[in-house]
Amino acid sequence: MAGQAVILKGTNGAGKTTLLKTLAGLHPLAAGKITSAGRSIFIGHENGLNPIFTVEECLQFYARLWGARYCPEVLSVFGLAAYRYWPVVKLSQGFQRKVALSRLSLGAEKLWLLDEPTAHLDTVGESVFMKLLQSHLKDGGGAVISAHKNLFDQLKNSQTVQVAA
Repeated sequence: MAGQAVILKGTNGAGKTTLLKTLAGLHPLAAGKITSAGRSIFIGHENGLNPIFTVEECLQFYARLWGARYCPEVLSVFGLAAYRYWPVVKLSQGFQRKVALSRLSLGAEKLWLLDEPTAHLDTVGESVFMKLLQSHLKDGGGAVISAHKNLFDQLKNSQTVQVAA
């Protein structure tokens, strides 16, 4: 899957989130086994952020959890430097999503499992995410992404498979 993205498209209730959670090991398999060459990062509908942590504390927490090195430059990826000391609870849904997606910049995992990653993002945030994703794929990473929007057209230069659920 190195350098590839699989885009899962489908209506609500089609099973996209269940598939992503199953791949992440968060949902049990009815039968069989999933094997992976390494660990993955899962970002679901819930951003997985502690609301009383500051933006920087959230990113530091995940860096420590994944054994990655925290660099304050991660804050600049989605323009969060001015918000570094803000508690997550004070941020809009769009900014909370940017904090969650900033974890991808920590570079800890090769496989990204992303459930509607562009939800709540403005057009600038979507553009930043797409550049981050394209860079990840170019560097040999992989991604499985559920999306209502057509991300397929934006990933023309990468090896992408679109699956309709």
